[in-house]
Amino acid sequence: MTQQKNLFKKIIGQFHLWLGLTSGLVVLILGITGCIYAFEQELQDMTQPYRFTQQVEGKALPLSELTAIAQKESPEKDLRRMYQPGEGRSTMALFYGEGGYYDAVFLDPISGEVLKKKNMRADFFTIILFLHTTLLIPYGDIVASTACLIFVILMISGIILWMPKNKAASKQRFRIRWNSSWKRVNYDLHSVLGFYMSWVAIFTAISGVTMGFDWFKSSVYWVASGGEILPKEFAYKSDFEVVTPEEKANPMDVIFEDVKKRHPENSFFAYYLPIQKEDPIQVLTSSKLGLYYNRQMHYFDQYSLQEKTNIHPARSGDYAMASFADKLVRLDIDIHTGAIAGLTGKVLAFFASLIATSLPITGFLLWRGRKKKGVSGKRKLMGRINDDSMVTSTN
Repeated sequence: MTQQKNLFKKIIGQFHLWLGLTSGLVVLILGITGCIYAFEQELQDMTQPYRFTQQVEGKALPLSELTAIAQKESPEKDLRRMYQPGEGRSTMALFYGEGGYYDAVFLDPISGEVLKKKNMRADFFTIILFLHTTLLIPYGDIVASTACLIFVILMISGIILWMPKNKAASKQRFRIRWNSSWKRVNYDLHSVLGFYMSWVAIFTAISGVTMGFDWFKSSVYWVASGGEILPKEFAYKSDFEVVTPEEKANPMDVIFEDVKKRHPENSFFAYYLPIQKEDPIQVLTSSKLGLYYNRQMHYFDQYSLQEKTNIHPARSGDYAMASFADKLVRLDIDIHTGAIAGLTGKVLAFFASLIATSLPITGFLLWRGRKKKGVSGKRKLMGRINDDSMVTSTN
């Protein structure tokens, strides 16, 4: 039985080794960027004063007026989204161009003053986000998601390898022996820290895989729901043959104010402008900036302003009325960032990412040290064989 266990751990060890070597660099990048992005909102608030309003009293300007002011700042770009993050914060207009984000214009929602025009392609946090999600390479999103999946397997296999053989050995599995040799300390850093980190990072990694692969999200939903199929996101389309009624000549303000009245408890609102003639108007609302699990999406025909109501709870809609499976698949972003548990969750996500960053390094040093040890052992063995040969030949 002991031999079978040893053989099993040996196979798991080889599996763990080669998966780690093949995915180590990507995991390192994901870990570093994850550390930084865990406190993205807090760091931005500390370093970017234009995210807060200058005028604190008064009624906010209609969204259409703020849109017109923002459009003058980037007339050659497509205005795609308008964000109203909450009281005391500036309204942000996000412009797109060929290849994605271009400019962001921050406005005082009360006075309409332009507080900042920002090139998003040179923005530090935007670069970190795309490095984390796409590695800034073609098909990088697939590579990053695959590395997340491999990392989940690595954590499971790492816990199996960590398991002590007996009670005496278990005492040494929970602490780092700092007074030992650097090789022993490196081993403990990889093994002990890896064990503690796994209980947090495994949720972060699984949520990353859920966001990266539709087949994985569908599988999670199927298991959590007891065999139901995850509904596809419906492609709402506007009927461009219908003319907007005259009394609703400014649909942006009508729709936006209507959604805000329906969700007085929410502070975060985002307005998605239609680009193509068949695109709907979309309004996203959430209880708090940076929190997405309880998001609600509203879709409107951009011509008739008729609302599309057949929204499945797994995609959006009323979170309180959603089933367990519906809620679970909507938690992926907030679990991934740690925001689901507030500041405590972000701190845990930060340290989990920090330790995850160190594992490819300590793991590589372990592999390199054993490889050198193997070569050294072979040299010593060959030396002994040569000495024995010389003795035999002289006799």
